[in-house]
Amino acid sequence: MKKIGNIIHNPKLVAKISVVTALIVGVIGFIYINKGPEYEFAEAKAGTIQGSWGLSSSTNNLGQNLTLSFLSSGIIESVNVKVGDSVNKGQVLATLDAGNTLGALTQAKAAYSSALANYNKLVKGATNEDVAVTSAAYETAKTNLDHSKEILVQAINNSFVTAVNTTNNINQCFDNPYGNFPQLILDGMVISDVNLQNKIEIGRIPFNSMLSSWEKSVSGVSVDSDLDSLANLSQKNLNSVASYVDDLKMLFIEKATANPGYEKTLETNKSMLISTRSSVANQISALISAIQSVSSAKTMLSQSQASYALKTSSARSEDVAIAEAQMNNAYGAMQIAESAYNNRIITSPGEGNVNAVYISVGQMASPNAPAINLSGKIVTKNISVMIPNNSIIEKGGKYYVLLKNGGDVEKREITIGESDSVNTEVLSGLSIGDKVAIQ
Repeated sequence: MKKIGNIIHNPKLVAKISVVTALIVGVIGFIYINKGPEYEFAEAKAGTIQGSWGLSSSTNNLGQNLTLSFLSSGIIESVNVKVGDSVNKGQVLATLDAGNTLGALTQAKAAYSSALANYNKLVKGATNEDVAVTSAAYETAKTNLDHSKEILVQAINNSFVTAVNTTNNINQCFDNPYGNFPQLILDGMVISDVNLQNKIEIGRIPFNSMLSSWEKSVSGVSVDSDLDSLANLSQKNLNSVASYVDDLKMLFIEKATANPGYEKTLETNKSMLISTRSSVANQISALISAIQSVSSAKTMLSQSQASYALKTSSARSEDVAIAEAQMNNAYGAMQIAESAYNNRIITSPGEGNVNAVYISVGQMASPNAPAINLSGKIVTKNISVMIPNNSIIEKGGKYYVLLKNGGDVEKREITIGESDSVNTEVLSGLSIGDKVAIQ
């Protein structure tokens, strides 16, 4: 106590002790403040990840079921599987009718091709030889379109003539075919399907009306007419004619028998209907071919016209900027059209089995409504390099880890693959044995 009192009454000694104490406290505080955070590290290693959708038909361990749906609405065109079928990855299971999506995609591709050509022309410029070539191609495309239109005009006329010839042929099966009460001539014949007979007789009146209206529509058709509308009308009406003849064929070939003495009449009807139906089918094919030819010719003309305009124009910076924007817009529109077209297809995500099919051809599909149910399992994937999920930092769509480098840590960007609830596959940026900080 006496020593402590001596220290207290010695100001110089107290000052020295205070300075030393302050230095010690300062040093300790500096070390504490500047001490880096302490990390727990995990080692990158090889291993397995579970949870991928595998769909295996060779296992009884069905760990997953997946119900697939159409992403858009439309008429179901095909259903290619049934319950119990095995399926492969990428296999087309069902489709919707292409409808307007195919035409929209074709137009979008043509528009993008045109915009791309225009942009390239402005950027690169054109030689005299290029201009001459594209000019010749443009003129050829116009000639081809005119020729295709002439063929389509002829196909439209021939379609109506085929319908008239078909009508004249089937008239031999009717009594009073153009009257208010057309009746089938069935003397000496026995019909086993009265409902089909009534359908044919009642349907003859609208059949006649369709022919009359069709005749007015195609009268005077030329290359300057609305060929798209007339071609579609002709195709629709030809299909109606084909359907009507099919009903007659079924009646006389499958549902009719002849009493003795009338066999020749029945055979004559059968032979006529088979020949008539074949003629209608051939004309439908010819009409479709002509329609497709005009469509292709229009696309070629659009492309060649755009190319010619591109070759003969001069480029300014503002023109290039506009062309680039148009190209990007056209590309975006094409992607949207491709997405709409692809949304009409259901494909299998892997190998597996069909558990249930909720759809059938001809139905109207609704977006996201259950269509096909598949069975699969939880599969195991061998991974070359993987790390714990809680060691990964995600920022701005990119992935990073804090990698141990001697006594320090450094931020390292990585590329990731598949994950399960514990680990994530590393495709690039790390090697086995690297140590990463747990967050």
